[in-house]
Amino acid sequence: MTGVASASWSSNDFQSGGLEREDVDTEYRLELRRELGRRSSLAVVGMYASRSSDDPLVEYDETRGYIVFSYSLR
Repeated sequence: MTGVASASWSSNDFQSGGLEREDVDTEYRLELRRELGRRSSLAVVGMYASRSSDDPLVEYDETRGYIVFSYSLR
């Protein structure tokens, strides 16, 4: 079994409609992968993303989860 954890952060300053805005995005990701054989694997992925902004209409918090089956033809 293998695992991967990652975090990213970005800040964007820009003008929109004559107004200056600043958005800050953060994302956290955790993945656990299990090889099922030479060609296939199964992974469980969890992700949390958040945006804070000067404009409250574009702010969000989001949590996602995936189960991924992979198969290689090689």
